Formats: sequence, C-alpha cells, structure tokens
Amino acid sequence: VTGQVAKNMIGTLFFQLNEVKAGKSRPAGPPRWRAGRVGILGAGMMGAGIAWACASRSVPCVLTDVDLAKAERGKAYSAQLLAKRVEKGRTSAADAEKVLAAIMPSAEVADLSNCDLVIEAVFEKRELKAQVTREAEAVLDAGAVIASNTSTLPITGLAEASARPEQFIGLHFFSPVDRMQLVEIIKGKRTSAETLAKAFDFVLQIGKTPIVVNDARGFYTSRVFGTFVNEGMALLGEGVPAAVVENAGWQIGMPVGPLAVLDEVSLKLADDVLHQELADLERERHEHEHEHGHAHDHDHDHSPDHGHEHGHVHGQEHGHDHAGGHARAAGSSAGHRHAHKERSRRVPESAVYVLEKMAHGFKRMGRAHGGGFYDYPEHGEKTLWPGLKVFERGGRSIPFEDIKERMLYVQAIETIRCLQEGVLESTRDANVGSIFGWGFPAWTGGTIQFVNHVGTRAFAARAQELAQRYGERFAPPELLSKHAEQDTPL
Repeated sequence: VTGQVAKNMIGTLFFQLNEVKAGKSRPAGPPRWRAGRVGILGAGMMGAGIAWACASRSVPCVLTDVDLAKAERGKAYSAQLLAKRVEKGRTSAADAEKVLAAIMPSAEVADLSNCDLVIEAVFEKRELKAQVTREAEAVLDAGAVIASNTSTLPITGLAEASARPEQFIGLHFFSPVDRMQLVEIIKGKRTSAETLAKAFDFVLQIGKTPIVVNDARGFYTSRVFGTFVNEGMALLGEGVPAAVVENAGWQIGMPVGPLAVLDEVSLKLADDVLHQELADLERERHEHEHEHGHAHDHDHDHSPDHGHEHGHVHGQEHGHDHAGGHARAAGSSAGHRHAHKERSRRVPESAVYVLEKMAHGFKRMGRAHGGGFYDYPEHGEKTLWPGLKVFERGGRSIPFEDIKERMLYVQAIETIRCLQEGVLESTRDANVGSIFGWGFPAWTGGTIQFVNHVGTRAFAARAQELAQRYGERFAPPELLSKHAEQDTPL
C-alpha cells in the first residue's frame, strides 16, 4: 500500500476519478442539466452503441438512418445485449422491454424535432457530417445542442456547417460503447460554456466518465493512442520479430499488442488516415508557397516524429516511394498509390514502410479484410502471419528494455505535448483518459503519472537517450525540460 504503484493507482483511480465525477472540468456557472430526449444520426456500430447507452439509463432516444431497416438493425443491437442479460439473470424480461421501448428507430429527420441533444455518428467524412448537421438543425429547437461523435476531425471545422457553432461540441465515444466508460468531450473554438456544461452533465447522466479537451487533429486519445500502434509498426520495420513486439506490449500492461490492435482498427483505415495527412501537408505547403509568391524549398524536417530512425536501420534516407531497396529486400515490388513529397509528422518512417508494405504490397488490410498481421482461422486462435518474417532483415538488435520503454515513453511524451499545446487542460483528464480510453497500463496511474513515477529528471534523461538512439519523437518537450530542471512533478 505504501509502494509507488499503489500510490499511482489510488491517486488516479480514486482521487482524480472522483474529481472528474464531481465536475472539476465542468464550467461552474451554468445550472445542472438533464437531457430529456436524444437524437442519434446514424445507426451503425457507434450509433447503435450510443442508443444503448441512453436507453439503458432511461434516456429516451430517436435512432435515425437513411432507411428504417438500417435504424431497426441499430435497435436490434440493444435487443441482443438485453437478451444476454436476461439469460444470465442480470435483468428481467419486463425491464428489458422498458429499455427497448426507449429507442425509437426512424428514417425521418422530422422525428428529431423534440430532441434537446442530437449526436451525429455517421462516417468520418466531412461533407456527410455537414449535410446531416444542417438537416437536423432545420427541425430542432433553438436551444438544442448538436454533438459530433468523431475520433479525429477537428470540431471547429465541423461546426462551420452549423448555424449555431456555439451550440456545437464533440462527444467522442469509444467502441464498444456498452463496455467503454470514457467519453472525450471536445470544445470547438466557438463552443459556449453552457454547451460544454450540458455535454458534461449528459455524459454523467448516462453513467459514463467525461474528460474535457480542446480542439486539435486527433484530440487527445486518438492522437496518443496512435503513437502506441505506430511504435509497434516502427519496431517491426526495424527488424524486431513480431512476437517480441506483441509480448513487449503485454508485458508493459497494455491490454493487447500494437499489431493486434491495428488488425482490429484495420490497416486500411490507418493507411487512409496517413495519406489524408500527407495530402493535407502537401496542400498546406502549396498554399504557403502561393501566399509567399515564390517556392521555398521546404523539406519539413521540423516534424517531431522522426529524425534518424531510418539511417541506422537501412543506411539510407528516403521519402515515400519505397520502390527501391526495401521492397526488393522484402521480396516484392510495392506498387504504392502515392509518392508523396511530404513525410508524416506522426508516423515514423520505419512504420510508414511497414504500413505501405502490408496494405499495398501484401494487400493484408486487417481482420475485417480477411487478415493483417495475424491470420484468423475459422476455428481456433488467431496466429501471427508467417509472412512477417520478411521484416526481420537483420537490423541491429534492440534491447528488450528499450522496446518496452519506447512503447511507454512515446505515449507519455505525446501526452506532455498535448498539455504543452493546451489540448489538455489538466493532468487529471490526461491520466483518467489514458487508462479508461485506450487501456494505458493502470499500474502507472496514467500517462502523466507515469512520468512522475519515474521522476521528471530521470524521465527526461531517458527520453533524451531514446531520442539519440531511435529518433526525434522521443526528445523531451519544453514543458518536461522545465520540470526536469527542478525535478518537480508535472
């Protein structure tokens, strides 16, 4: 009980969690609020899960989709969950009926008219989100709040489609919604304090745990969780056997290895996100050059995510079109879709190489697409795909301690950047969000408490060491360096 791990866990899972539930991140001014009726746009996996979250806490909701059959299928998800609970004796048939009665499937936008909160849960496409936002607003009362369940698209941009951006907010639920406790509330630039208070109260009303973050690409949870899976791919790209990468993930206390997670998320999605980022960077550069009236020869090497990862592994530096040395070394030519001039600011080059090779070279897109890093036999356990041996090119051996610490440190460092940039406003939300959002090891007390557990001075020194060995993404951010000087906790 007096050990540091016990202190980490008690500090975050008792004191900080109770502070969250007591409303420490909620604006103090606006009165307490309860949602009377909630509209949900899109009855896919997330929409169906949000409908369950509302109905199971006696909040009536309207679940809409383009046709009634799709909306009915979304409601059927709750029926399945309830059938299992009745079977196990965890609820009665009469109570299950009450929960189901609280979900009204619909294909009519007009049915949203008496909702005081509408949550948009359609595909991650800006145009589609804009369209459904405008349609819903046309039938809603003036005081209704519109929320977007997006995991990456900046809320301020999505709010441009709204006639009342001060009543627009992000509510990022996690999949599967019936099991995941966290909801990440994202404030847009114009979101009012009253709207934030209503969103916060609603998350507590449906029995979930809210954290509050400011707007940025990937917000907090998606952005930091992404560093974990990217680090797993980077290690694989540097020649570490896949089984070692996965075991290191389990040994630090993550619920699942980074490659297994990527298979579930789908490599296709990761690849699409990467190419969207590169296209955005290229567009920004063109606009920048255009504004200045002359072409600067930018090579954007100010990115925090890579310095010399490739140098020591392959002895060569290159951009995206990998059609040369690697592809032949790995035994096939990689016909990639794009040869981008830009380099990702989020994904280490060795991880980009693995992602492109898997998605375009081997056409292994993840579990939903028949297989990715793992094979999924019809009967029996999943197993690592034998073809991954191709990445073990006899790169220099990496100490197992370094492998484990790279996965932990990369997430903690990205969290410090989120604090430094003002994406996060409190270490409390950082710690609670990391454990409940993506399963950062509970023994650490969360991403920021892990830094305090090591000690800011010792953590900064080790981060510097990892940066020299494996790339700039491990370099201590300014906020960490300040605390390290005095050896004070974050």
